[in-house]
Amino acid sequence: MDRRRFISESTLAAAGWLTVSPVRVLAASFERPGYPYRVNKLYDIFRDPASGYRPFVRWWWNGNKVEVTELIRELHLLKEAGIGGVEINPVAFPSRFDGDDLGIPSVRWLSEEWSRMLKVVFAEAKRLDMTCDLIVGSGWPFGAEDIAAEERSQIVVI
Repeated sequence: MDRRRFISESTLAAAGWLTVSPVRVLAASFERPGYPYRVNKLYDIFRDPASGYRPFVRWWWNGNKVEVTELIRELHLLKEAGIGGVEINPVAFPSRFDGDDLGIPSVRWLSEEWSRMLKVVFAEAKRLDMTCDLIVGSGWPFGAEDIAAEERSQIVVI
């Protein structure tokens, strides 16, 4: 038997054993009297998991250019896509050029308006049964315009 045939046949044999034998044993173990789950119930849980078991995504608020209606719309899109939660990363970019706001003014980090938007998003996420976290991410407050230069993130050159 040559090497190619040996690898091919052993791979097929292993794949067949792994997909058939353990599945039968596992399925039979779920059918025991007194066992709380049946195969169909486990499949239903897997097919439609609770919100806390669904994928989470990092939600970038680039330049803090956010509007309440758009944030709510995006949360609903994420929910409809099966997402269970978001991790908000508010990224504040220092302005280097005039007119770079893309038509959407940046909301100042930790301002009353920014905090109000955050509260609205948290409330809507709760209403949608989604988890909503807030993280310290790049640009917050490591380089924001309202942080004095000596208090910003620094580098060490060795």
